[in-house]
Amino acid sequence: MNKSPHQLIFAGILIPALVNFVNGQQIADNGFKVVNDSLVARFNRGDFHAMYILESKKLKSGDSENGFVDYFSGLAREIGKVTQSRRITQGSGHHYFEWFCEKKNLRVDLVGSVPGVMDDYFVSDFVVQPGARTLAVKSDNPLKNSLDSAVQSAAVIFMSDPMTTGLSLGIWRDGKSYCYNYGEIKKGSGILPTANNEYNIGSIAKTFVGTLLAQAVVEGRVTLDDDIRHYLPGKFSNLEYQGHPVRLVNLANHTSGLPTSPVAIPPPIKDTLAKLSDSAGFVFLGRYYRSFNADSMLKQMHLFTVDTIPGVKYKYNGNAVSVLILILERIYHESYENILQRFLKGHFHISHTSSEFEAANLNRFVQPYSGSGEAMPIFDLSQFITAPSINTTVNDMLKYIEANIGDTDPAIKLTHKMTFADSSGNKIGLCWMLGKEDDGTPKIFHGGQARVGFTSLCVIYPGERTGYVILVNDVIDQSRLSDLQQEIRRNILQVGKNDNGNN
Repeated sequence: MNKSPHQLIFAGILIPALVNFVNGQQIADNGFKVVNDSLVARFNRGDFHAMYILESKKLKSGDSENGFVDYFSGLAREIGKVTQSRRITQGSGHHYFEWFCEKKNLRVDLVGSVPGVMDDYFVSDFVVQPGARTLAVKSDNPLKNSLDSAVQSAAVIFMSDPMTTGLSLGIWRDGKSYCYNYGEIKKGSGILPTANNEYNIGSIAKTFVGTLLAQAVVEGRVTLDDDIRHYLPGKFSNLEYQGHPVRLVNLANHTSGLPTSPVAIPPPIKDTLAKLSDSAGFVFLGRYYRSFNADSMLKQMHLFTVDTIPGVKYKYNGNAVSVLILILERIYHESYENILQRFLKGHFHISHTSSEFEAANLNRFVQPYSGSGEAMPIFDLSQFITAPSINTTVNDMLKYIEANIGDTDPAIKLTHKMTFADSSGNKIGLCWMLGKEDDGTPKIFHGGQARVGFTSLCVIYPGERTGYVILVNDVIDQSRLSDLQQEIRRNILQVGKNDNGNN
């Protein structure tokens, strides 16, 4: 999906020994150093209109001057003046600089091929910040090869944030799995996470549901174009829009037009939640909706209104995937958990992944933390009220990545086939997001966040035969995980370029 220049997105720091020299020659791009220095000078004097002049004609056509000025004037209030800047690296038309500022440091990516003119720009706070954690972070990274170094240089930046607790990161590359862990499973414990610790992966769980739908297609039980009402008891005349029914594929590609939540939280409940701490609020809400099950969902579905022609408009919708879980249960005549376990164990030998929390596995879980840093409880919530939820490990996710890279399983292959695309850049298979990097490399990806205290990311590059999974036990901005993954990939590619240049 397209990235807005106004978002805080990737721009990073590469391994110093690999950044400054290529084939023994220092990287030189005075044209974009001049652009950077000019931007800094104009930024510091508050002349944001003069900064806009440096945009190319093409960029100006999609980036209004008023929007540009509003963005950078707001950024100036946030970071203060730039006291120093330095070049980091360049590659594929991207020219990276670090801005050291009074209040906050930034990475700035200037995009362009003609010196003096920027075709795009990206700003990121994925850098070591003033007041960042200075003590060495516990890690099992052996630092023995270039891959270890590629991970380390990015993870050090990520873990410098004092709010970060733990990080488990897996890479599947050319037939081998690698796992790196940083930080703690619980604040103050000093215990390092492992590849077998359990995390909740939030919305990445949707890709498992999409895979089970694909398996049902492979088995001949359904077709993607089936009207969902074929699998529901009774009449649901409301589940259509002007004669256009909601189809199974619409549930898996966020084009169903269904409401994004099965129920509206009553105002009194909202008032109560506003007065509670993060953990107490979660427990309260969990108890309130714990009995919401498949029968509850079916009852609510009679009240659903389809707001557009299904298959026409993208709108991210976890509730629609919960409806898909309900339908899968009716197709197979058994619980979603049983369907999931049979498929994962039978196809991929995955054995520590579950849609349910088992008290016996409590010691395998890392301690989750809310966005405010509060320790959160671990217990089950209904899949029908929270949207799909899965607990898993880095080791199991690496097996899942391997299966998706191999693309030999018919169900997996079907999930990667594009089922929807629009002019905004949204491209989707069956629950998997489909996209390309700035260098044109195709990718399959999904992020996740469980408000109970977990954030996650899975990105797969079939052409590079590489995949990444990142799991943390904090509620943080998902863009930071994307920044971390992008930084590691960029480091790996830089190593490859240097190796080839030295041969």
